[in-house]
Amino acid sequence: MTSGEPARSAGAVLRPFRGLRYDPTRVDLAAVTTDPLDPVDTVGVAATLARDPHNVTWLIEPLLGGPATASPPGAVSRRLSTWRDQNVVRHDRRPCLYVYRYRGARGTMLGLVGAVPLVPAGNPRILPHERVNDAVVERHVALLDATRAQPEPVILVHEESPTVRVLLARVASSAPAVTFATRSATHPSSDVEHSLWLVDDPARQLDLDAALAGRALLIADGHHRQAAFARYAAQHRSAASPHGPWDFGLAMLVDAGDPGLWLGSVHRVVPDLSWVTVTETPGLETRALPDAASADRFLDRAEPDGCFVVTDGRTWLAAWPSRLPPARDGTRFTVRNFDDEWLRSWGVPGGTAAHGPDGALAIAAAERTGGLAILLPAPELSCVFDAARRGRLLPPKSTAFGPKPRVGLVLRHWPAGLDDLTAAPATGVSVPATAASPSAPRSPRG
Repeated sequence: MTSGEPARSAGAVLRPFRGLRYDPTRVDLAAVTTDPLDPVDTVGVAATLARDPHNVTWLIEPLLGGPATASPPGAVSRRLSTWRDQNVVRHDRRPCLYVYRYRGARGTMLGLVGAVPLVPAGNPRILPHERVNDAVVERHVALLDATRAQPEPVILVHEESPTVRVLLARVASSAPAVTFATRSATHPSSDVEHSLWLVDDPARQLDLDAALAGRALLIADGHHRQAAFARYAAQHRSAASPHGPWDFGLAMLVDAGDPGLWLGSVHRVVPDLSWVTVTETPGLETRALPDAASADRFLDRAEPDGCFVVTDGRTWLAAWPSRLPPARDGTRFTVRNFDDEWLRSWGVPGGTAAHGPDGALAIAAAERTGGLAILLPAPELSCVFDAARRGRLLPPKSTAFGPKPRVGLVLRHWPAGLDDLTAAPATGVSVPATAASPSAPRSPRG
């Protein structure tokens, strides 16, 4: 902590930082930011990269393409340096917390962006609920090591706090620093409004941090990013340098009681799976459904326990276990039963089934591969929290939290000589006098 920094508790939940942001007078924010991308959506990734040469996806491209085609991490680092030299992106002059508002067809959600301490493993404050793939984590670490940048936040859902919601609403009642609209990915006929406020007042920052103190934080999205942040920090932590900007992770916190927050399912696609294999699976009960609407109603009721729907887009089959094994931790999840029991019985290696939160895309993928789509019901948020507290991890890609923030609105970056947690740049790093200031909001171009 620097001498000019306000006192913070040892258990501080969120630290302000000097965010790296696009200059809206030089770029179109709608073109250089993006909705979160999935590596399996190769068409969507390619289209986003082609949208603008400064799109934030170019900073995470090695994580989205195959190892043979992706840019090396060093090239991404040089790319980011060039953008900074051209003032396409600039650090804010003072450490800030950032309030983000998503306003779309499914409602409005407020999130709080800051730097979360990467506490030692085992601390119950940050709770994972999904397992991670170590090879994927290592790819994240390699990119982080080369760029010293965190372009995409981990999404953390905290226990309900009316105080936090009131404080965020108070910030969002003023004019935002930037606001712009994009076309909704889930409702193509409507727009989504993205707005950002900069909280640079130390007193208000401390009020927000105090309101969050003691609350468990559930990793809703970004388990691989969080694991990479922690592994990278452990590699750089030493007796000579016990603390630094690398010891924090970019995160957006969302209140579990926010009316705009939703929790969906992540469906599976099993190539070459036949109807005969499914219907003759020992211990699995099935019955035919007339159409997609009936399938939706079946999943919405989530009855009987452990149910799912099998479909190729033309035929619909309800399925459920004839007998549920005892819950190993007091909670049951269809996705865990499906991956652990049914995929194994069908001879599908763990983690090899394709996945995605969009049922229509899952069905289309099944048609392309000659397989079947498995549509799963969404779990309850309270159950996910409970399982995380018990240390029971779900398979990767088990839940879909939304809405997800627009990637690229705020990034973390600490090039050599700059500590983004402090108010003044270190020796050798300058910030242009014309850099966007938290006290001088700008409107996006166009």
